[in-house]
Amino acid sequence: MEYKDKYKFRAKKAIDKKWLTGLLFRKNPLQSCCEPYGQQQQPEYFILSTNFTNWRIPRQVVLHKVSSDTIGQSTGATELAYTSHGLKKGKVIFDGDILKIQSNHSNPEIVLVCWSAAKGGWTWLFVSGSCMAEEDIQKVEIIGNKWDNPEMLVTSSSDIVVPDGMIQYN
Repeated sequence: MEYKDKYKFRAKKAIDKKWLTGLLFRKNPLQSCCEPYGQQQQPEYFILSTNFTNWRIPRQVVLHKVSSDTIGQSTGATELAYTSHGLKKGKVIFDGDILKIQSNHSNPEIVLVCWSAAKGGWTWLFVSGSCMAEEDIQKVEIIGNKWDNPEMLVTSSSDIVVPDGMIQYN
């Protein structure tokens, strides 16, 4: 897979719920030593987005407040497909994306992209089927994400593949 933009984040704006990508900033509130335990304010998160001129010079820099529960980091990997003209690369894959993976040897698999602290890296949770060898992969396509398409994470037995709260962000 091709790796790029691994320091980019994606989240939904707090106001109109539109997706944004850019650099993530965390604003910690000032804490008073006199505040009762449990009543401390939560940090706020912002995505810095820029507009560029035709010469790649920043025209405008804007901080957008985002919903903390929709933040996902870029994995650095991109969609890919092997065609008769060679390897075709697509959109950047983010934490929380749902992918359809196709190989020459099996039916397409549906996976959720998430961070694994145990592995110390990005991993796939299989929604359908089982694991497949990386060298067998012919096409990786983003078909949704866990926030906009939670129904894709439900198997035929109506079991949710990823329990709410299993994936945490620091």
